Amino acid sequence: HSQSLRLPAMAASAIAVTVVLDFMCPWSYIGLKSLDVAMARWKQRQQQAAAPGSQFRIEFVPFEFDPPGTYPPEGTDWTEYCRGYGPAKARFLLEQKLPAAFALGHKLGIEFKLERRIVGTEAVNAALLAAQEKSRGMAFALRMLREHFELLHDPNE
Repeated sequence: HSQSLRLPAMAASAIAVTVVLDFMCPWSYIGLKSLDVAMARWKQRQQQAAAPGSQFRIEFVPFEFDPPGTYPPEGTDWTEYCRGYGPAKARFLLEQKLPAAFALGHKLGIEFKLERRIVGTEAVNAALLAAQEKSRGMAFALRMLREHFELLHDPNE
């Protein structure tokens, strides 16, 4: 015997989410992909319960961990970037933290590649804000993160 899903009756409303996004951070990609999955599940649950649909309003705040001009135009190899923190932290990043991020990403359908390069993100950050103005921020951010982490393209291009 199946039970129907019942959500409390409420008027349709906007759910505001602020996303601080660093295009060079694998955790930003994991977090945004997780948010995308959660929003899809929420919408599906509302449809199944015939509840009024809430809309998500996503506001992106671009973030750049390292100041503009830190990287040469061709970028910096990810492994070399990690080694720049010294032997102990590099070992932690390369042998523990990144493999954990890659495993979690894999569960979300992300296929991280270690061969990527760290680049400045001024141009892609500006493009994200322009996409956001046209209500395309989420699609743009997910695409650029995939381009960078999985396809090894510079997201500024």
